[in-house]
Amino acid sequence: MKKRNGMISLWKFMFSLLILVHHFFWVKDGNAEHSLFICGAIGVDFFFLVSGYLLAKKVASENLRGDTTPLYKSTWKFLIGKVKVFYPYLLISFAVCLAIQLSAGRWGKMGYLDSVSDLFLIQAITPKSQRMVGGTWYLSAMMFAMMIVYPTLKKLGKNFSCIIAPCLVAIAGGTLIYTQSSLRAWSAWTGIMCMGLAKAILEVSLGCFVYECSKYLSKIRFTRFARILLGVLQTGLFAFVFLVNAIYTQVRPLDWMFIIMLAIGVAIAFSDQIPWQEWSNNKVFAYLERLSTPIYLGNFIGIGIVNNVAWFQRFPWLERCIIMAGIVIVFAIIELWAVEYLRKRDYSKLKRLFIKQEKT
Repeated sequence: MKKRNGMISLWKFMFSLLILVHHFFWVKDGNAEHSLFICGAIGVDFFFLVSGYLLAKKVASENLRGDTTPLYKSTWKFLIGKVKVFYPYLLISFAVCLAIQLSAGRWGKMGYLDSVSDLFLIQAITPKSQRMVGGTWYLSAMMFAMMIVYPTLKKLGKNFSCIIAPCLVAIAGGTLIYTQSSLRAWSAWTGIMCMGLAKAILEVSLGCFVYECSKYLSKIRFTRFARILLGVLQTGLFAFVFLVNAIYTQVRPLDWMFIIMLAIGVAIAFSDQIPWQEWSNNKVFAYLERLSTPIYLGNFIGIGIVNNVAWFQRFPWLERCIIMAGIVIVFAIIELWAVEYLRKRDYSKLKRLFIKQEKT
């Protein structure tokens, strides 16, 4: 069974909820515009950092085993493995969102055709295309970033994670903050690529550096008092970033401060130095982590329903937002159960229809 980090599992779920309420601004309220939870998109930065850490851990594990697989093969094997995890949820969310939009009849034919780009995971390089499932830009950016970072890390090792990555983050990230004022506008053009892809590359790279820092922390023999302080610091950093971005609406210029705080928290969480680490590695937190992906990809299902079903228009805006969140969470629970059930089925007979079996 895959070993999970309970604290990271819990905060993945929490940040997926923050992104969910961030999307309240998509719920229509006549001509009114609402800024409630408008800065909640910081959750995506947390996901990029954790993905970078896990990528570096994977590479370190392969190097420890003396893996001799050609670089192009190991890169594509890694990427395909990642796609297999989330793609069923993407397909289901796309199908449901498509049904909602077809019933509403508000898109033109080109809009439906253009939205197919969601399924090809190219939103990060075609930011102006129509989006059926809003969250696909993140998946697209993450996959392209990993396509760059994984082979680079395999080739350069610690020279990349300990030297190039932090320098890249400091120089390129600082430039983006100075020229763009924020890293939130994922579709903004930076002059070379869209912001979402640039941010993904920088933060996945930073996650590789976080892996090295966490590994260093894990080797220090802290006293129990120091370990308690580390645990409090880790929770405090995550909670501070979470609450500030949930409550305030004008904090986007502070993005790099939040990202550094999240990076420190991730390094501590993965260091296994927190006294209550074993307690947190429980089934409840693991389940909540598994819910985070269908919740993230299901946001626009709830938005589509409350915006297009006339019955919901009788409710005030905030009540419709709460209903939207409830729809997303209930659908995510059902979707998670369905996907995990289907993963356990035996498809060997179906596979033989398409792939010849070698004779023994």
